[in-house]
Amino acid sequence: INPKWTVLRPNATSPAQVAGGNLGLPILQGDFIANDPRASNTLLQDAPSGEWTVTARLDTSAIDANGEQAGLVIWKSEAPNPNNTYSKLVAIQANNGSHQFEHIVTQAGSVNPPIANSITPAPGGSLPDFVLLRARYDGTSVVGEFSADDGQTWTRVGNATHAAPFQAPLRVGLAA
Repeated sequence: INPKWTVLRPNATSPAQVAGGNLGLPILQGDFIANDPRASNTLLQDAPSGEWTVTARLDTSAIDANGEQAGLVIWKSEAPNPNNTYSKLVAIQANNGSHQFEHIVTQAGSVNPPIANSITPAPGGSLPDFVLLRARYDGTSVVGEFSADDGQTWTRVGNATHAAPFQAPLRVGLAA
């Protein structure tokens, strides 16, 4: 893995790996929500200054059990430095078995906006085999989007005004 990446909470028995130009992240226990930042093998790097966009192509075929998820993380801080502030933009099989996209925003340890405002159902109720996830930062907030057609069209995750109101410096990365 390129040294520009930091691995947060590395898992020695199931590490992140690069093969054939692709990053492989095993889906492990853990999450990024509220006061529960426990996702292992989270890869982070410093976000550029100013406005930026980050896009990841995600193979969703391994997301087949309730709670399994993978996607992007926008990371500001974790307690005790000074509190839990991050967002996750993920493809997920929810605990009720439905497939959806979530952009869950945690600020100072609390989920805000509410989770109900942070979800977009997967097209046709199923995750596409491959999906693009994109986070766009305008200097004051992060908007999460997905594309099921290789970037031809983009759908905002969450309701029409949903965004993560974060101030730089930020880190961006991947988690599963």
